[in-house]
Amino acid sequence: MEKVKPVIGRVGGKSRLAPWIIEHLSRFQWSIYCEPFAGSAAVYFRMIQEGIFEQIRDRGHHPRIVLNDADSRIVQLFRTVRDHPEALAHAVAYTPYSREEHRLAQQGIDGIEDEIEQARRYLVDGWQSFKSMPGDSWGVQPREDRGCVDVWHSLPNRILTATDHLKRC
Repeated sequence: MEKVKPVIGRVGGKSRLAPWIIEHLSRFQWSIYCEPFAGSAAVYFRMIQEGIFEQIRDRGHHPRIVLNDADSRIVQLFRTVRDHPEALAHAVAYTPYSREEHRLAQQGIDGIEDEIEQARRYLVDGWQSFKSMPGDSWGVQPREDRGCVDVWHSLPNRILTATDHLKRC
C-alpha cells in the first residue's frame, strides 16, 4: 500500500494512537467513517496505508468518508489540497524555510482572499514553528540533522499524494 502522510501536524494529533484506534475500529462492521475532529487526518491516512477501505470494498460495501474540524483553516487547507494540489505544491516548493516566511505566516491569513496563499501560509506557520530542539533560538536543528528542513522539502510530495484520497471525502 502507498505511504500517505498527513499534510499537517497537530498538537494532540492521533498519529501515535492511529494503530490502536484502527485495531478497535476493525472489530466492527461499518462502511461510514466520520471524523468530526480530523486535525491532520492521521487516522484516515493510516487507514488508507493499511488498506482498510479496500477491505470494506471487498466485502461489497462502498465506504463513505466524512472529515471535518471545528478549525475552519484546517477545512480550507484540505479543500485546497483536494482542489488545487499542483498549485499549492508549487507554492510550497518555492517557499524557503526561513524566519521571514514564518514571521509573515504568523501575521495570519485574515484578509487574504487567495485560497492557495492562505493554505501556504497555514502550512508555513505549522511546519516552520518554533520547536523545542537543540539548535538556535529559532528552533533549527544542528547541521548534522536537518529534520525540519527535510520535512518541509518533502511537503509538496505529501500534498500531491494526499490529494486523490481527499477527493473521496
